[in-house]
Amino acid sequence: MSALSTRRFLLEVLENDRGSAESILGCARDCLTTRDADRQSRLLLKSRADMNRVDTKQRTPLYFAACMGQLRIARVMLRDRVLVNSRDRRGWTPLHAAIAHGQTDMVRSLIDWGADITITCTCGSTCAAFSALYNQAVAMELLLDKRADFNYAEQELYTPLHHAAEFGLLDGVGRLLEIRADVEKRTKEGCTALFLAAQEGRLKAVHLLVMARADINAQKISSSPRVRLESPELEGATPLFMAASTNHLDVVKYLIAAGADKDLRGPSTGADTPLCTAALQGHVQVLSTLLHNHAAIESSLGPETNVLLAAIDAPTKASLLTLLQAKVSPNLNAATAASPFRMAIRSKNLEAMKWLVGAGVQQETADPRGWTPLHTAAHAGSVEAIRALLHMCVNIERTTNRGATPLLIAVMAGRKEPVAILLQAKANVNHEKSEGWTPLLIAAASGRCKIAHFCLQARADVNCANSKGYAALHLAAAGGYPQVVMMLLQSRADKDAVGPAGTALTLAAARGFLKVIQVLLQAGVSVDLPQEDGKTALYCAAARNQVHAVQLLLDAAADHEKPADGGFTPLRIAASRCYVETCRLMQRNVPKKPLKGNR
Repeated sequence: MSALSTRRFLLEVLENDRGSAESILGCARDCLTTRDADRQSRLLLKSRADMNRVDTKQRTPLYFAACMGQLRIARVMLRDRVLVNSRDRRGWTPLHAAIAHGQTDMVRSLIDWGADITITCTCGSTCAAFSALYNQAVAMELLLDKRADFNYAEQELYTPLHHAAEFGLLDGVGRLLEIRADVEKRTKEGCTALFLAAQEGRLKAVHLLVMARADINAQKISSSPRVRLESPELEGATPLFMAASTNHLDVVKYLIAAGADKDLRGPSTGADTPLCTAALQGHVQVLSTLLHNHAAIESSLGPETNVLLAAIDAPTKASLLTLLQAKVSPNLNAATAASPFRMAIRSKNLEAMKWLVGAGVQQETADPRGWTPLHTAAHAGSVEAIRALLHMCVNIERTTNRGATPLLIAVMAGRKEPVAILLQAKANVNHEKSEGWTPLLIAAASGRCKIAHFCLQARADVNCANSKGYAALHLAAAGGYPQVVMMLLQSRADKDAVGPAGTALTLAAARGFLKVIQVLLQAGVSVDLPQEDGKTALYCAAARNQVHAVQLLLDAAADHEKPADGGFTPLRIAASRCYVETCRLMQRNVPKKPLKGNR
């Protein structure tokens, strides 16, 4: 654009008052291509244009000049007392912008013209923090000459040293350490500069901070009890822990050589040792380095965790193999529910199980509940683990503290295939746990038809009752499981056995299980057989207003006039409770042809 056309365009924009911050700056930049740049630049001011006018993001022409390093235009604006400390939406001043864009000459000019170096942007960062964050060594020197506070912490309590260390800005770290910036100052999350540098793998920054005598074992602890950490599981973590967790091998080696505590554990239950986190993350080289430097295995033990457990949970199995090759005992926490062998069984990790067995793991050690690995495998439904343990000839009848065998545990967990395998291995199908519960009773009470079938095939006692007197047929009828009831009847269960709450028919009638009632009636149960207090099935159904059950029993010729021990008949008990429909059914008393019930 020629000088003449530039001048005309400037005049047109300014006379019509359409100039935004960008257009004013654009015109001024065009002036620089002409021979009379200074003269044309002054035209902006002589025409009375508003040099403090802002765009939609609150940016002024001076802001753009600072970003682009247009020093001559900025000087013209500054001589006319343009607002040097104007702020955009982010709170950035032209000085912030000049530092962020590396315009050192502009920084010098703005400072000379009185730019306020203490102004913070909306995130709380000062110009000093910007010089560190953007690795602007010259800007840092200029700010130091003006006595800028390089220990000032922003809203998240980050200082310039934190920024420089986290991003590995070595010039900034070195200069800040020269002016004795506080190396132990913590962020809101409780992180020191060394912690951040180790976390990000900034080896040279770590070296500078260690040489400046930063606490190599400083743990991540919140700066205030009221501050809630974003990652509470990392509370108490050290720089070495973070380097191990993020797989920065060179930083790990350096910190160990510098004397970092390899076994320091934080107060949080989630903060394990560096050895544990390396095993959990599958960082094999870091793990080998820690083991080679004699990191203590025992110090990584917790009530519910240990280094082998972490290795089993790792995304790859190389961690576990590395630990076992380093002669780590496979029996860590063997007598607890958190043993590595049990964890491998629960996760159905057959490869880990084989390695642990090959390393000499104890296969029959019980935890405080009395559970052996076979109990754990039965509960987890780990078929391969069960077969492997049975192949090792473990005790198949070992009981827990409550008297449960692995077979009972598998039945209670509803594990069909493990039940079949244990029964094929000749597990005692009639073993009773506490209160007399057998596998068949548990299967019948929970309606597990397939498991009940397995038990009956293994010749389970179909009429065995628990300590309260309930047989399998009672439990299946009370639960409303017609298929299990039919299976038990086909296996010659006593259909008229009387339990504490009556017969199977009484239990089903009281609960209104119509399909169970039909199955029992077709099997020829005694319709009017009373329980101990004289109540019949019809009485129990009428007392609970089970209308459809009453109809079925009346169709089977149940006696609606037979009284219980208190003298109440089914009709009378229904009437006393205002069960109108039930009373009407019994008053009609027109029984149809009996199904197969006996009087």
